[in-house]
Amino acid sequence: MATDSLNNNELCRRYALALFSIGEKKKEIEKYVENFKVLYSTKNKHNELNDFFNNPLLTTKKKVVVLDKISKKLKFQKLFSNFLKVVAKHNRLSQLDTINNHFDEIIQTKNNKINVEIVTSIKISKDINNKLVKKLENLTKKKVNLENKIDQNILGGIIIKIGSIMIDSSLRTKLEKCKFSMKGKG
Repeated sequence: MATDSLNNNELCRRYALALFSIGEKKKEIEKYVENFKVLYSTKNKHNELNDFFNNPLLTTKKKVVVLDKISKKLKFQKLFSNFLKVVAKHNRLSQLDTINNHFDEIIQTKNNKINVEIVTSIKISKDINNKLVKKLENLTKKKVNLENKIDQNILGGIIIKIGSIMIDSSLRTKLEKCKFSMKGKG
């Protein structure tokens, strides 16, 4: 099962890389990013579009025809529309979110940027945010886009997620470690 997930993830990365390569040659990367935004905005407004993307019972031929109509209606670039059709022909529309995530990562890497997610129990101030961005930029040597998520369940402290690296310095985790170490005593 883990191998299938890894293979699907790698396959999605390859689709994203192919789209990026085409977009870079045609100088249409920003247009593709905008096309993805329009597509996701439309998907969020219309649940039937989500159902369409995830329906394994529809034939690929039917999905390609519908995607052609959607692409024309939403005024997608021809190559982006063709890309969606290729994804549909290979029964991968349900993985379009993952493909889009990889596409965004490739763009960020190319632009020497990185997304960093921090989780805190309360929203951090602008001053702390700016200091954290500077520290993380020094650490990663990349332009940092910092996103602060709030989770009151961590009680205090901070969790930092940089790509696949997670630094958990939350109070909840520290208490759980303490509780675990105390189980062996007494």
